[in-house]
Amino acid sequence: MIELRDVSFGYTDTPLCVAIDLTLRRREIALIRGRSGCGKTSLLRLLSRFHLPSRGDLLLDGRPYSELRYEELRTRVIYIHQTPVMEDRIPVLENLLLPFTFGIHKIREKPKKDELEGLCATFHLPPEVLHREAVTLSVGEKQRVAIIRAHLLQPEFMLLDEPLANLDDESAGAIREWIAHQSHANLGLVMASHQSVGDLARGSVRFLEITGGRLYERRD
Repeated sequence: MIELRDVSFGYTDTPLCVAIDLTLRRREIALIRGRSGCGKTSLLRLLSRFHLPSRGDLLLDGRPYSELRYEELRTRVIYIHQTPVMEDRIPVLENLLLPFTFGIHKIREKPKKDELEGLCATFHLPPEVLHREAVTLSVGEKQRVAIIRAHLLQPEFMLLDEPLANLDDESAGAIREWIAHQSHANLGLVMASHQSVGDLARGSVRFLEITGGRLYERRD
């Protein structure tokens, strides 16, 4: 569970958002809405500790973010950029396995080939994609690979910044299908998105809106 208690944040003396009280839980999908520049991306970066609040407290399972080791937080709460970051000149397979070569993941068993191929199929990617250099991937393919890589680390929360932006129909459709299944998974999914995320079961998604420097929970 992630808790924000009386949190304010911004980049200048004038905060983007003030006095946020919010609780995010696993097995929930939270969709953040609001006009461009209102603070959606900044909130995601705050939740992942890429930014710090100017006021208030963030807690993960009751522990302040400041008490969590960087490595632990980055494993439990994973942020996926709108433009995913990966090593362009190595194959997709090596990109997926790279996190298992350092830090606390070195002691974990690496995923097997059949698991990786199964995840590729889930995201409508052919198994051959594992042997392509990442630089050859389209934006939509990179987005899907980035989600697979995060999934392999089994985080408690995944933060997605505009996961459907500028994607072709196939890529967007595959990600929408995956999102729809997360209401049954042991994962907290928090997204900032202007696009429709598809048909989700009633009650499976929370709609959060940033407007006028405040965060509100809305009915769809």
